Amino acid sequence: MPKNRFVLELINILGKPITSTSANVSGGKTCVSVEEFLTETSQEKLKLVDLFVDGGIIVGKLPSTIVDISKGKVEIVRMGEVKVEM
Repeated sequence: MPKNRFVLELINILGKPITSTSANVSGGKTCVSVEEFLTETSQEKLKLVDLFVDGGIIVGKLPSTIVDISKGKVEIVRMGEVKVEM
């Protein structure tokens, strides 16, 4: 669940949940701003992006934890802010 006011308002206006992964490229640097993402990402990958919403610099936040449950069990794909104990 996002903590960002803009995203929460967008969800409220749409009346539906939004699901998404981070914009960071798997295995690449964790970018904390649109500017950094534009610098770190190849032109080929940037062509896949339809829209950027610039909410400023993300301060002191780890990437998302990604969990795969497609095989009937919980598998941590990437450990991030949400820890297993939580």
